[in-house]
Amino acid sequence: MDDLYDFEESFYSVDEVTEIISDIIEGDPYLDGIWVLGEVANSKLSKNNLYFNLLGESSRLPCVLFGAGNFKLVDGEMVMVYGSVRVYRRGGRYNLYVERVERTGTYGMKSLEFAKLYQKLLRERVFNKPKKFLSDFPYRIGLIVSKRSAALFDMLKTFRRNGFYFEIEIFDTSVQGERAPEELVKAFEDASKSNLDAVIVARGGGSKDELWTFNDEAVVRAAIDVPHFLITGIGHEIDSVILDMIADESAHTPTAAAEVITSKQREYVDKMRSSMEKIYESVLEIFEKSKKEITARVENIERQTEDILKDHGNRLKSIEKEIRAKADLMMEKINGIFKSIEGNSPMKILDKGYSIVLKGRDVVRSTSKLKAGDKLTVVFKDGKVEVTVDEVIGDNEKA
Repeated sequence: MDDLYDFEESFYSVDEVTEIISDIIEGDPYLDGIWVLGEVANSKLSKNNLYFNLLGESSRLPCVLFGAGNFKLVDGEMVMVYGSVRVYRRGGRYNLYVERVERTGTYGMKSLEFAKLYQKLLRERVFNKPKKFLSDFPYRIGLIVSKRSAALFDMLKTFRRNGFYFEIEIFDTSVQGERAPEELVKAFEDASKSNLDAVIVARGGGSKDELWTFNDEAVVRAAIDVPHFLITGIGHEIDSVILDMIADESAHTPTAAAEVITSKQREYVDKMRSSMEKIYESVLEIFEKSKKEITARVENIERQTEDILKDHGNRLKSIEKEIRAKADLMMEKINGIFKSIEGNSPMKILDKGYSIVLKGRDVVRSTSKLKAGDKLTVVFKDGKVEVTVDEVIGDNEKA
């Protein structure tokens, strides 16, 4: 018996084991934020919480929806639920904590077909594929929709009312009937080749049979291959299809799908406005601060300038006296020079009937310096005249 207590390795407590299991399950990204499809069983509403099981082919998954209110599920219906697997430590069991429930509205063979495709895509980890990001200001939008539908009208109306700028490319397609899957696949392929920021696939409400096209495997796989951000807006709020589950964002109606785009644009514009306001306030603050600094410097410079001017003013008065004395002396010399020059001035020659021809400030001594159109000044004894050369007649070669 003593050997039973001779442990070579440490043992775990119940809490530690539960903690390890909890860390493993809750730390697994494949169990966080997932869609699960199954048949409802043992649905029970208790204290505002809805407890139920989702049945698969050979297993069941316990689920809980907190704050369910009056929301109820019917045993036997197929539903898609979104949530995360968490460990209920006190009870020692795991549950899917449900955040969202989508009714498929399918029973019988349709439910089986729906479940079959879902399980197939689940095994391929299609639903775990990372979601694409919508650009900050999406404006090149592809619409996969019937041109004759109210859904198209509703989306365009939403773009015009709530958006800022758009380039819309419409990929016309049937959305129900025998030709719909083939046309939808073609529309997805064409949209994939176009330069777009986002693609919306939309149709208005209808019966489950009318919406069944969006559970078609070929349609779903074509949508998976779209490289652009994909938004679904199919049916009414209570409707849900597999295409919703593989989309980057699922809206309940065509109008709501368009609002995903307009809201993103408005969010971007609001951020830009906020940034511009902050920049303006910063610039204004810098301006006011600089204004005060400049004003202080200018006042300081003015004071220094006044002191300098006073000092230089006194010096200038002294210099002025010296300059005036020298100027008077120089003027006497200049007057003497002028009298000497006047005696030999060309103006004396003018008294004899001669004249002086000027071109600008230069004396014209030869016709070779002239050409037609030149402006000349002819100086006489008693005045001057302005003339224009019409023609030059002279022996230029000799000149």
